[in-house]
Amino acid sequence: MIENIVRALILREERNEILLARQKGKDYTFLPGGHIEFGETAREALDREMLEETGSEGRIGSHLWTVENLFTDADHKPCHEIALYFTYTFYKRFYSSDVISVEDHLEFVWVHIDDLGHYDLKPDILPELIRNFATGNQSIAFITETEY
Repeated sequence: MIENIVRALILREERNEILLARQKGKDYTFLPGGHIEFGETAREALDREMLEETGSEGRIGSHLWTVENLFTDADHKPCHEIALYFTYTFYKRFYSSDVISVEDHLEFVWVHIDDLGHYDLKPDILPELIRNFATGNQSIAFITETEY
């Protein structure tokens, strides 16, 4: 089965940081967001996911990338996902403080863009895409990543 995912690139520009999410107890990180439910648009899903995860609303910006990722999960199960990545801006909170997850299984961390290599950010292509975006370089809009 192919999973459809939506993710948010959230910048704290004055500090050159982005927001990463991590499942508690896991080593890898990812951008906030989640599954698109049947009958839901990607933008609706991102609004819902951000409210569920952070308790805060925001504004969805431009579509950045679509990344098709084939990988093996922690249980050695093959996975195939197609993820849409958008810029996202919180309306009020979090730019001067930590982001506290509303969901018990998640935690968030602000990470300087230069330090992305110290975090196991998934999919593996994301640090390069984010660095290119932060420096104003155009990047490929559709990427297939295989992490078997």
